[in-house]
Amino acid sequence: MPNPQDIFQLAQQTATQVTASPENWRRFLYTAAHNYHTTYLNQLLIHAQRPDATACATMKYWNEQAHRKVMYGSKSIIILQRHQGVPTAKRVFSMTDTVLTGDKAAAPWEVTDAIRPLLMQVNSVGSLMDRATEQVVSLSDRANRVLATSIEDSALNWSHPEDQRFILQEVSIQCIVSRKNSKWLGISVPATDYSK
Repeated sequence: MPNPQDIFQLAQQTATQVTASPENWRRFLYTAAHNYHTTYLNQLLIHAQRPDATACATMKYWNEQAHRKVMYGSKSIIILQRHQGVPTAKRVFSMTDTVLTGDKAAAPWEVTDAIRPLLMQVNSVGSLMDRATEQVVSLSDRANRVLATSIEDSALNWSHPEDQRFILQEVSIQCIVSRKNSKWLGISVPATDYSK
């Protein structure tokens, strides 16, 4: 199993890449949309290792709860989880690496009749992507101005200069995702349990 520190560095590199342009961000949103139930860090790790991955879960989940089976020879995706406060590596598999073993049951990330009306409140997928792109570009420009003028006497002053931009981008992106998810779907964003 890879070293958690190496995995974290991969996530940092990916965060810089996906926020470098609107097109990169759109590609990342594909991964994030299929894996909304996990943390931003793990969404970055999934995207870095398998940009084409759909919903990801453990082999135990697929084999025992989802009426699916992970195909022999499938390559796992390494993500991070906290176990008693210590980051540890965890293997997950994309749904594209599985086959049905019984009747198809909707997975938590699939569109069902119950949640379709909420999703349809947004005009269209294209409109949603345009709005997300505008927000990323706007906040990226603002982040660059803030970074250039506000580092001195700020909380970012304690970090290494190469890390300051990454930290600011990560906080900005998390704010956008949390705010937009709750606004678009008309729901509040629950706290994430990182101990799982």
